[in-house]
Amino acid sequence: MADRNTPFIFDEWYVAAFTEEISRHLLPRMLLGKRIVFYRTENGEAVALEDRCAHRSYPLSAGTLEGNTIVCGYHGFRYDSVGNCVNVPSLKACPKSIGVKRYPLIEIGPIVWIWMGDPEKASKSKIPDVSFVDSPTWVWSKGYFHLPGNYVSLHENLLDLTHLSFVHAKSFGTPDYAGAPYKTEYGDGRFKVTREVNPTLLPAVWAEPSGLSGVNSAVRIATSEFLSPAYHRVSTSFFDGALPDYERLVCSIRTAHLA
Repeated sequence: MADRNTPFIFDEWYVAAFTEEISRHLLPRMLLGKRIVFYRTENGEAVALEDRCAHRSYPLSAGTLEGNTIVCGYHGFRYDSVGNCVNVPSLKACPKSIGVKRYPLIEIGPIVWIWMGDPEKASKSKIPDVSFVDSPTWVWSKGYFHLPGNYVSLHENLLDLTHLSFVHAKSFGTPDYAGAPYKTEYGDGRFKVTREVNPTLLPAVWAEPSGLSGVNSAVRIATSEFLSPAYHRVSTSFFDGALPDYERLVCSIRTAHLA
C-alpha cells in the first residue's frame, strides 16, 4: 500500500498550470519536488525548463526573459527554449555540453499538462479525459486549494465518501449516505466507486439547485474515480425516483481534482 514514504510516480501526466498562467513572464513552480520555470515563446509556445542554472544552480526564474531565451541573473548564462546554453558572457565560445532539462508540455483546453518522467513514454493518449471542463454544456469554475497533506491520502479520502455523513453532516452529507449500497470497478490502473442513495432527502445545498427541495423520493448517485495519480473525478447526479425515466430531469455536478 502507498504511504507518505512512497516515491512520486513520474511517468504520468500532471497539471502544470492553467493556460492563462503561462505567459511572457517567468513563472516558477514546484512540481513533484522539482523546481520548474514556465514561459511562452514569442510565437506562443508554452515551455517548461528545469529552474536551475547549470553553472551555480541559481534559479532561472530569477533571471530575465529575452526573446525566446532565459538569461541567468547570476552570471548571465543564456538558455534557449530547448534548454541548451547558447551563450556564456565570460567565454568566447559556449561549451556545447551545458544545458538544463526541458519537460514535455501539452495544452488541452484550459489546462497545461506536464510529463516529468521518461520523455520516451510521454504519450498524449495517457492524459485523462477532462473534455467536460471545456464543453459548452457544462457551467464550470476553477481554482486552487492548498492541501498540506499527502496526495495518496487525498485519493483515499475521495474514494471513501462515507465520511460525508459525519464530516459534512451540516452541509451536503446525509445520515443515509454512509450505509448506502455501492459497487466497485477496477481496470488498467483505474478504480471507480459508485454509490446510490435511494431514496433520500437531499440537503439544501443540492436540493435547491436540482429543484428537489422537500422531495422524499430523491435519488443521489455519486461516483469517485481514481483515473491517475494526478487526476481524481467525483460526479454526482440527482433525480426524482418517483417519476418515470422519461420525466426525470437529471442534475449533475462534477468535481475534477487535478494535481
